[in-house]
Amino acid sequence: MRDREQATVVIGGGQSGLAVGYHLRQRGLPFVILDANDRVGDVWRNRWDSLRLFTPAQYNSLPGMRFPAPRGSYPHKDQVADYLEAYADRFELPVRTGTRVEKVRREGESFVVEAGSERWTADSVVVATGPYHTPRVPSFAAELDGDIVQLHSSEYRNPGQLQPGDTLVVGAGNSGAEIALEVSREHRTWLSGPDTGQEPTSASGTLKDRLITPLIWFAANHVIKVSNPLGRRVREHFLDPPRGIPLARVRRQDILDAGIER
Repeated sequence: MRDREQATVVIGGGQSGLAVGYHLRQRGLPFVILDANDRVGDVWRNRWDSLRLFTPAQYNSLPGMRFPAPRGSYPHKDQVADYLEAYADRFELPVRTGTRVEKVRREGESFVVEAGSERWTADSVVVATGPYHTPRVPSFAAELDGDIVQLHSSEYRNPGQLQPGDTLVVGAGNSGAEIALEVSREHRTWLSGPDTGQEPTSASGTLKDRLITPLIWFAANHVIKVSNPLGRRVREHFLDPPRGIPLARVRRQDILDAGIER
């Protein structure tokens, strides 16, 4: 097993991992970013065909590099993937793709990170893998009739994967709502899951949306922090009991208008 030394190992080469890498590079600190995908940005490329970001382009920039899309637009997933790849290239971030971390353990005063036949010894480890990469499928799914097509959202690409007939989408957050809207154009569709609410602004670009959106983003970035009581109350609201994030681009009315049954 080959052993390497780095001051910091960053696990995950998505937007969080790359942003951490940017700040480490700015400070001249040695580090490596380990990512399981074949290319930087593949975590976005491999999602469903019509996926767009749920936030306007002007709020999607990583530190040091503006997102190249018009203000108010909602970039396609492939634009995001290409932006992440260009970002890593521009700042010469040391991303090791095709490297799936299997174990992190403490050894004395250091951390040991293992990936296949390689391992890194580091003073610090940043885990930037995100929380949504492990599909949550109920155990009874295996007991359903084999003629029923079952797809997790990580496997879904477009309605062409579905067979004729009715469709149930389980999970009513942003991903579930967007997939249900797309599927409902060709299938009678049910959407299962608690109502997570909706953001006070929408993607319509009205004067109200353009005025309120900057205020919401300012509050999210500078006011609602876990370092103050207000931020902690907001966190508790979403975590206890667990609640989904409010719908961003999709409105409740969109779901009703599409004939989707809850």
